[in-house]
Amino acid sequence: FISDMSGEEEIYTIAQDGQSKPVQLTSGGKAQRFGPRWSPDNSMIAFRDKDGHLYVLKVADKTLREVAKDIHGGLNDYTWSPSGNNIAWSMTDPDGISQSVYVWTPSDSRVHRVTGPTFNEYNPTWDPSGNFIYFLSDRDYQPQLSTVEFNYATARTTGLFALALRKDVKHPFPMESDEVTLDTAAKAQPKPAPAPAATPPAAEKTAGKDAVTAPKSDMRIDFDGIETRVARVPVEADNITDVVATKEQLIYAIQGAPYYGRSGERKPVLNTFTFKDRKTAVMLDNAPGYAFSADRKKVMVGAGGFGVYDVGTANAASARKGVSTDGLVVDRVPMQEWNQIFDEVWRRYRDYFYVKNMHGYDWQALHDQYKPLVQYVAHRADLNYVIQEMISELSIQHAYIAGGDWQQQSRTPVALAGALFSLDSARGRYRIARIFTGENEEPNYRSPLTEIGVNAKVGEYVLAVDGEDLKATDDPYRLLRGRADRPVTLTLASDASGAGSHQVTYRPVTTEGDLGYLDMVLA
Repeated sequence: FISDMSGEEEIYTIAQDGQSKPVQLTSGGKAQRFGPRWSPDNSMIAFRDKDGHLYVLKVADKTLREVAKDIHGGLNDYTWSPSGNNIAWSMTDPDGISQSVYVWTPSDSRVHRVTGPTFNEYNPTWDPSGNFIYFLSDRDYQPQLSTVEFNYATARTTGLFALALRKDVKHPFPMESDEVTLDTAAKAQPKPAPAPAATPPAAEKTAGKDAVTAPKSDMRIDFDGIETRVARVPVEADNITDVVATKEQLIYAIQGAPYYGRSGERKPVLNTFTFKDRKTAVMLDNAPGYAFSADRKKVMVGAGGFGVYDVGTANAASARKGVSTDGLVVDRVPMQEWNQIFDEVWRRYRDYFYVKNMHGYDWQALHDQYKPLVQYVAHRADLNYVIQEMISELSIQHAYIAGGDWQQQSRTPVALAGALFSLDSARGRYRIARIFTGENEEPNYRSPLTEIGVNAKVGEYVLAVDGEDLKATDDPYRLLRGRADRPVTLTLASDASGAGSHQVTYRPVTTEGDLGYLDMVLA
């Protein structure tokens, strides 16, 4: 696991039952670290950092080796081969434009680019049999035309591809034939006697059902001409974001096309492509977040709570096993948490600020200047203020402080009319001082007093709200509290005396911010 208990993020191990002290495996970290992943034989751990380095840590002697560096960062799809302890990942090519898939081989500590430079290729996954690497690539460009102008948006560009690791590997999707050949000679032959059961090795006899089988010691890859040994998986290109290979099928995720300010047409789904019949099917129709078990036989999905599903079943959703989180609790000490938040924010700015020199300021000195103020923090708003003041020293725009556990009580909504009221002290009545223009066909800009059938005018006096008299000694918004979920009736008149009064009923809104903004735009 990753912890900053030393003051920087480092890799640690601990017994899975928690009955041991953490063992620190790395030191000297100076940037945020991510994603420690065990090698199949548990001898090494791969992880990355914010600066685009990919590292391999040898657990036995804690030696650390830098495998690769992507100057553009990222590098988050690294994965160990099922055998041989090879690593595959994608990173930016030297041209700084496209991505390619790379493989690191521990036998010679070399990095090999295994896909060509023409297209973006990423998200590699190893075939469990050791014959292929499957990966995603953006190669289909059939843009959707805009209905507003002659412009386009490009989506559904990603396809699935198979890369043969050796020259003797057969084509994964050969031409199919519907001819049938009957082997009559095989029927006539007697069945051979069953062979005696093999005696398992001593280690297997004593290991028990929980024993972990170590991977093969080596895995042969022919790197000569490997980038040409690519075949397209017969699956239609789409917004494919992930692929996992099992012996029987590929499991891949499809997202809805992204929109700015609007959700996509479909939920994220997990689909399957079966090698035997080359058919696709929906495995789970709502999988916004998921994680596969190491043997890829089960997948846990976070959608309306966590559930575990069997991979490869015909109807995975019906076999959902819920994962209860009722027993998960944490004891929070606010002051400890606030100190942790302050230090993490400081480190994130140190790691991610767009220039290394922090605009010429001594960032460590600023940490030391503001950190003592955290002891006086009594609310999350106080903490945000301290952090805000520290960051403002950098003199940079678009650096915002927001969020946190505010624990605010819910407020009773007010039945707003899309209007401003002013008090006529001489006559002891409120009147309508302004009505926002609005665009009532748009929900965000609906102005209640301007809707069809509502006859209210600027300057009219508001005599009553839902029949309750409104005097100068009262507040009109008090009478509008708690009425936002139903129509509201105002009694209006052009004279404060009430002569010629009439009633209007409107559908309230609960915020007038967008209406004020629209009026400013239209002014």
